[in-house]
Amino acid sequence: MHAYVVLSLCTGVRTEEARALRCGQVDFGEPGSVPPRPASVAVWRSVRASGDVKTGKSRRTLGLPQLCVAALQALHDETEPGEKDLVFCTAAGRPLDAANVRRSFRAVCGGSRHRSRPESAGAAAHFRVADVR
Repeated sequence: MHAYVVLSLCTGVRTEEARALRCGQVDFGEPGSVPPRPASVAVWRSVRASGDVKTGKSRRTLGLPQLCVAALQALHDETEPGEKDLVFCTAAGRPLDAANVRRSFRAVCGGSRHRSRPESAGAAAHFRVADVR
């Protein structure tokens, strides 16, 4: 979930775009090459029924700041080569659905679905994944 949140914060990708992100769409770049190739992520698809992004202008390639590269690289290093095609998936390698993301994000924020409880009365109880954008 760390890399998911960092990618959302650093690039502003939509949740349905991040969930559809494939390993081949992430380029860690080569800063030492001539000319240097910056790190980037190609946002060309989403988990929408059509598989397309929300609008035509949403199809884009975004530069990745070093913080995001480090988080994605750590996630990539944890994975066995050829184990999965999706950047973000369940432990079984299946695509994340919106409920998976909300549940994980709520756990990270310390929020609860029971907003009447005192410990969830703070901002985390009302914070959504889409708010990270």
